[in-house]
Amino acid sequence: MIIEIDGVDYGYSLYYSYLLPLFDIEPTENGFAFRKVVGFCSKIECVFHRDSLKTVCKVPPNCVEYSKHVLGVDSRWGFKELCKVYGYEKCFAERITLLYSPKDARLVFYAILLSRNTDYFVNTLRWFKELVHTGSIESDGYIAKQFLEIKESVDRVFDSIDKVNELTISLLKLRYVGLKTVSALLLHAFGLTEYAPIDRHYTWYLSKALPNFKPMQIRKEVCIRNQLNCLECPYRERCLYGATKIFGKLNGYIQSLAYLSRRISMARNTLEEILVPRWHRDIRSLEDIVKVVIEKVVRDANKNAGL
Repeated sequence: MIIEIDGVDYGYSLYYSYLLPLFDIEPTENGFAFRKVVGFCSKIECVFHRDSLKTVCKVPPNCVEYSKHVLGVDSRWGFKELCKVYGYEKCFAERITLLYSPKDARLVFYAILLSRNTDYFVNTLRWFKELVHTGSIESDGYIAKQFLEIKESVDRVFDSIDKVNELTISLLKLRYVGLKTVSALLLHAFGLTEYAPIDRHYTWYLSKALPNFKPMQIRKEVCIRNQLNCLECPYRERCLYGATKIFGKLNGYIQSLAYLSRRISMARNTLEEILVPRWHRDIRSLEDIVKVVIEKVVRDANKNAGL
């Protein structure tokens, strides 16, 4: 079945996505083709035209409904909502979407684990494809070694638990798995946008909007005990994960833009250039949207709290 999608920039949308390793990317004269080669509905094939923001996809009949998740058709609302908060007529974020795939959660978690403290485009994508094709990873790097050390335990958790909350808590109990890792899983695999991994890019923006906030390192045992319910956590006012709950279901969307705005300025890999060419990078617009949205939400929250 042929599906046409208008107004989505899949270069930006794939750039920050943990679903990117599930696709093969081939450049075209005016964009690129992307084909899902791993996981559920791996026969989805799309061609993205950058100038018109039109994407034409060939989707197997049994994947039409599910492709709305994988292609982010049903998650565009969050970036559009950010644009409403932003309040300006032109809003670059409205062309970005969130790709997520609950049925590929295990693969997404592999990608997240392999992305820790390394270059996503240089190492993570290579390690992931090697893992899928050979079942292992040949690398002297400690991230790859740590991943292989716990992979069997990770697989046992995914094999035995179906409920998202129980799955997340069980994964969080594993060595090398922290709150940022499981938050990324909840966002990118399950589309639960109230969760967001607090990376250095997001922290950079939050520290400016919350100058009096002094973040503390929360031991993950506290998060496990509170079942990731930040609103019930006694440390919620001193923890960035608790602080970002004021953004509600826009949290993951804001973090995604924060990552894009700062990471894209450092882009240097061939694949990065295919996804978002240098002439197409609107870093200032992304930065402005993130700053204004965070400031407005924080200001309204303080006003409602009588501060």
